[in-house]
Amino acid sequence: PVHEEHIKKQNFIVDVHLEEEEEVDEIGNIIEAMCNSDYLEKLTQIFQFYASYGDSYNLISMKVSNFVKFMRETKYLPADFPLAQLQVTFKEALKVDIKTESSNDLLSKRKRKNQVSFRGWLRCLCKCVTQFKSNKTERSANNAQDLAASVEKFVKHYLFVNSESLKPLPDADFLLEEKVVEVMRNNTALMMKIYNYYATP
Repeated sequence: PVHEEHIKKQNFIVDVHLEEEEEVDEIGNIIEAMCNSDYLEKLTQIFQFYASYGDSYNLISMKVSNFVKFMRETKYLPADFPLAQLQVTFKEALKVDIKTESSNDLLSKRKRKNQVSFRGWLRCLCKCVTQFKSNKTERSANNAQDLAASVEKFVKHYLFVNSESLKPLPDADFLLEEKVVEVMRNNTALMMKIYNYYATP
């Protein structure tokens, strides 16, 4: 009847209103594009290099200090770009990463709270590009295409170019040298104390 038709119209208006308010994840779309592009293998290698810096066996997550080191070495941001802004960017990306990353089970609870996955790292660098562009007031009318083009420029002209000088982390063979083994054996107790001090949350 009339009331039913009125309710349908109301529901339609509410549905349209909700659809209009739904936020499009531009960065999420760019991440998907990068993960399905020819860039994926090289991006993975760069991520693993910085993820394993100071933690040789960690190839699946990156902490904030390693991300800051990574961004500094791309030479994309000016030298005076605030460190605090990079830390905030990392935390914002981490929140999204925790909610959406499907490989959460691969990380310990401690790492999951403090380190981003590969996709989280991609989100971080995309957000850095966005912020730097905003600071330079370079945003155009078509934000989605503009951001995608800027991220690609960053990847090709900064990330890949500056990553050519990266050298693989040394393997652990030198730890088996006789003198090294002797030093480690003689200082095992002290090294355990140091490890336990820093390993405790």
